[in-house]
Amino acid sequence: MLKKLVCVLLCLAVLIVTMGGFEVAHAQTDFSIIRVLLSTTSATSYNLTVDGNYSLNGTALARGTYTAKIESSNLRLYQGSTRLASVTPAT
Repeated sequence: MLKKLVCVLLCLAVLIVTMGGFEVAHAQTDFSIIRVLLSTTSATSYNLTVDGNYSLNGTALARGTYTAKIESSNLRLYQGSTRLASVTPAT
């Protein structure tokens, strides 16, 4: 008798918890901004291949190879020898 009571109470508790007032979380639907965390232990530059539709400060990036470099504590993006952007990384 005690086993049945424990089983019924346990089932009732599981039912109450699963049907409780939980809110449904919705995923973000705006994919216009993509943030990427780049991490390296010792490299000061990294080559990136852009193959898709990307923009930087509203200007479209052409498909090709870009280089991200750390210079003077700033992260800089180059296409060949042309510097496209320079930012101070957030800590």
